[in-house]
Amino acid sequence: MMFADDSGLLRQLLAEALTSRGFHMAGVADTVPEILRLVAADPPDVVVLDIRMPPANGNEGIRAAEAIWQDHPQAGLLVLSHYAETSYAVRLLEGSSRAVGYLVEDRVQDTARITEAIDRVGAGEVVIDPMSSTGCCAAGEPSIRWKP
Repeated sequence: MMFADDSGLLRQLLAEALTSRGFHMAGVADTVPEILRLVAADPPDVVVLDIRMPPANGNEGIRAAEAIWQDHPQAGLLVLSHYAETSYAVRLLEGSSRAVGYLVEDRVQDTARITEAIDRVGAGEVVIDPMSSTGCCAAGEPSIRWKP
C-alpha cells in the first residue's frame, strides 16, 4: 500500500501504525506529484490519500484518485478528509463502484478503524463514512455499501 498526506507527523505515525499491523508500506509521499510517481513506478493494491494536499490545498486527493484510476484501475483508493463533504464522496463513487473509500479523519479514532477500511477497500468493497453516506444516499447514489 501507499500513503500520501502533507502532515509529516500524521504520515510518520500512520505509516508506523500500519506497518506494525502487518501492512507493507511500499511508498509514502507528501505531495500529489510524488504519490503519482510512486504509484506509476510500483502500483500498489491500495493508496490512502489526504483530500487536501500541496500545492493548492484544495481537492487534490480526489484529483489524484482520478488520475490513479485512469492509469491503474485495479488500485483501491481510500481518501481521508477533515470534512464530511458529500460531493467528494459522490465524486469518488462516480469514478468507481468498487475498491473505494471516503473517511472523515476526526471520526477515525484508532488504527483499527482505518485498517479495517484499508482491508475492505483492498478486498474491492466500498467504504463511506456514515457522516457522508446519508448525503450520498439523498443524492441518489445507489452504490454505497456501508457495514457499521
